[in-house]
Formats: sequence, structure tokens, C-alpha cells
Amino acid sequence: MRNLLALLLLFVCFLGSARADSPLTSTYFADVYVEYDIVQDAMLGEKLTDEILAYLIDVNNLIDVKAALINALGWSDSGLDYPILFEALQKKYGHSNTADYSAADLMCLAYMKAMDDYFDVEEASGLIILAEEKMPSSLTVAMIGALIRGQVAFDQDWCSVWRITSELLATKREYNDMKTAAVQAIVDYMILYKPYCE
Repeated sequence: MRNLLALLLLFVCFLGSARADSPLTSTYFADVYVEYDIVQDAMLGEKLTDEILAYLIDVNNLIDVKAALINALGWSDSGLDYPILFEALQKKYGHSNTADYSAADLMCLAYMKAMDDYFDVEEASGLIILAEEKMPSSLTVAMIGALIRGQVAFDQDWCSVWRITSELLATKREYNDMKTAAVQAIVDYMILYKPYCE
């Protein structure tokens, strides 16, 4: 009986560590944006400060830097950052109807929600779809969408994790609003699932 309990505990630990090695938790591209002091601050502190929050909701800031900021903050299981961001956006817009939010704000909400609770990305999936509908030519929005959809696929079909990204890369974007090195960092992880398609 003791051996059975030990095996069960080992299995549970394995599942936890395997889940942590997933599209959202293993893809890091913030270091591509180290020329931005605020990204450096996020990388060092890994905490949603008032300064970072203000940067995220400011319409004048670049969308890929916002994504890099959230990436730098990292993932957690505490779920504390998303409510803070959502509250700030409700104040910004004067309401909580996310359908009226900009694509950049929706992307931030979706990515923050997914990173806050990568075990349940259903709400994040809905938000990133809205962002993609509003800004279909944004590579940043599309790449964050690929990460979130990849997280969903991770539990079902590992080949799909790669297919989601490869299909995205095959599409033509009107403009590139994400650094090539950041895109490459995402692709470098997602391509690890390509062998499962063979």
C-alpha cells in the first residue's frame, strides 16, 4: 500500500511538472525587449506595479512591448494580476463590457488571464478572439492567440500545438508589429511539437 501511494504521488508530481512545460509557461520572449526600461523592471521584479499597469492601458504604447511586459511578469497560479488589470480597464472605459475595448486592451486582458491561470484559458480564449477580430493584421495579437490556443491544444492533441503556429506563419499579415526575434522565440518552443504530427 505504501508503494502504491508513493507511485501515485510521483505520478501527480509528474503531471504538475509536465503541465508547467506548456506553450504559456515555457515561451519566453521578454528578453528581446530589454531596451525598454519598463520591461527590464518587469523581468527583475515579476510584479504588476502601478507603473507597469499604467503602461499596459496607455493607448500610446506599442502592443508588442505590452505583450513582452506580460511575458516578463510570468505565469502564476495565484490569479492576482488579471483582476487588477480588468479593474483599471473598467475605469478607463467606464464599464466592463469588453466587446467595446480596443484590440490591444483585449490582448493584454487575454494574455494576463491566461498567464494568471494557465489551467483554465476558456475566458482568455474568448478575449483573444475578440482582439483578433478587431485587429486581424496584428502579428502580436495573432501570436498571443497562438499561445493561448496552443495551451488548449496541449491537453488534447500535441500535433495541434505546432499546427496552430505553422498555419499562422503561413498567412500574410499587412504589417509586422512584433519583433522577428520574439516571433522566433515562440516558434522555437512550438516547433517542439512538430514530431507529433508525423
